[in-house]
This record gives sequence, structure tokens and C-alpha cells, in this order.
Amino acid sequence: MLSNIRGQPSAGIEGAGPAAVSRRTGGAAWSLCSPQLGVERVAQPVAEQVEGEHGDEDHQPGKGHYPPRAQHELARVGEHRAPFGCRRLRAQAEAVGGVEGILLLDDIPGMLSPKLFDTLAAPYLARIFEAFDGLVRVYHNDTPCPHLLPRLAELPFEVFNFSHETDIADVRAAMPAHVLMGNVPPLDLGVRGTAEQVRATTLQALQDAGDHPLILSWGGATTIGAKPDNIRVMAEAVKEFNTRRSRSQSGFNR
Repeated sequence: MLSNIRGQPSAGIEGAGPAAVSRRTGGAAWSLCSPQLGVERVAQPVAEQVEGEHGDEDHQPGKGHYPPRAQHELARVGEHRAPFGCRRLRAQAEAVGGVEGILLLDDIPGMLSPKLFDTLAAPYLARIFEAFDGLVRVYHNDTPCPHLLPRLAELPFEVFNFSHETDIADVRAAMPAHVLMGNVPPLDLGVRGTAEQVRATTLQALQDAGDHPLILSWGGATTIGAKPDNIRVMAEAVKEFNTRRSRSQSGFNR
């Protein structure tokens, strides 16, 4: 499946928690079923703000007020509630039929320092992904988190939908085994941009991806107010890029 998805426009979807994905005639059905946690988005990674004010001179993470309590609560939830959630998702997949993948949307880990990510996020993300081994596992995290790319590369998922603020070259280098998903700015271009700006950025993203597998999409969620014409321009730019590439390769092989 993944070998045939390069260059196919795919709009991002914002939410919280994993989603079962089922292929249906004419498209894909998405089922979101995680509880809403009521967490508001912050303007910049919490790690940068908090550690800049309270970290030590070696830039190590400052100690939280109750880190043992946080670890205890996460472990408790993971032990008692996570298995139920996974069973519920599997039941949904069986009811829908033909499920090929899951989509996990969680921006919060991108706001953590590497040390806190290792403790408070990585083990639980891994458990979710491992519960759906054999499916295509897509992870959406559009918090700019280049400091976590090597750690994300170690998690068992296949497709990474990342922030448009993160350079494709950096993600390619850190995650060579993952399919990338992005990387057109959803607000600045999807909502505010002109057709020509969208076209130019789309072609540049495809060029920057090189031979690395890429699912073209917004570098984040589809923002309210996104212009349908800009989405069509993205699709047209993909066709233009693939046509040029095919002709170039054909000429080279002669």
C-alpha cells in the first residue's frame, strides 16, 4: 500500500487520540473515539518555555512539582483504561470491516523535553502502536519538535504527519524508514495563500522529499477557512511534478 501513495493529496485531520481507518468505495471512513481531554494549544513548546526559565545551566529539564505522581497516574491509566480502549477500537474495526490502519493524533508529546518524552510519552505511544501491529499506523504531531525526531523514529508506526515548520530534510535524515506526510502550511497558505503560492510550495515540498516516500498534505490539520481552490491547486501541482519526473526518468533511461 505505502509504495503507491507518494504524491496523493491527503488533508490532515485534527483531534485527540487514535482513529480507526476503513477504506470504503470512493474514500476512507474515519472514526474518532477517544475522550476529549480539554487541553488547549500553546504558542510554543512547553519544554522551551519552562526549561528556559527553570532549567539548570546544562539545559537539563527542570524538575516538575510532582513527577512521580504524573508517572503513577499514567501507569495506572495505562494498566486499567488503555486495554479497554484498544478493545473498543478493535471492536469498531471488526464492525466496520476492511480496516487498514489507525490514525493517532497527539501534539502534546512534541512539547516535552527529550528526557520527559522518554518517561511520560514514549512508553505509552509505543503501547498504542503495538496494539495495532499489522495495520498502517499514522502518527499526527504538528508541534515543531525536531529535538524529538530520533526518538520518534524508534516508535513502531509507519507514517508521520509533522509540522510545516519542521524542515523535510531534517525529518528525512532522522526518520529514513518512515513515510512522511505534509508539508504545506495549512493557515498561511491553505487559508491566506494565493493559488500560485500554494503551487510553488507544493512543488518545493515534493522536490525536497526527493526519493523519500511522501504523502502530500497540509503540514498539520486542515484549518477552518481553507480554500477548496487551494486544495485543487495542490492536486494539480502533484500531477505536474509527477509528469515532469516521469519524463525526466524516461529521457535518462534512453
